[in-house]
Amino acid sequence: MYLFDTNIFLEYLLEQEQADACGKALAKVGPQTQGWLTSFSLHAIEALHRPKQYNRLENFLDFLIESPFFHIYQSSPSEERDVVKLSKRLSLDFDDALQVWVARHKKLILVTLDKDFTKIKDPKILSPHDL
Repeated sequence: MYLFDTNIFLEYLLEQEQADACGKALAKVGPQTQGWLTSFSLHAIEALHRPKQYNRLENFLDFLIESPFFHIYQSSPSEERDVVKLSKRLSLDFDDALQVWVARHKKLILVTLDKDFTKIKDPKILSPHDL
């Protein structure tokens, strides 16, 4: 099971340089390989879309609604307090520490393009190119 970092979705949705690899990684999600994203990631993706991009955003939300293989992790304030502590301990931004915390909590492999995770040993970190 995989937790996809925000940048995987954005790379694909915004058709950036590594969109193909990210799309292929997301396509690996299915009955045997469940996919996860945090509600924080979902809201970040929504916030970055502008009115002219709302059709693309609506399609993305439809995909999440209709897919039985993608799950959204909604963190609680007490969990986020733990994320702040983890963030300080690992010297990561809050959003990166949240990805690490959720991946550890749910025993997921984190899929990301972010190089800030190179020093992290737990959870396992993969590039979309590695899937």
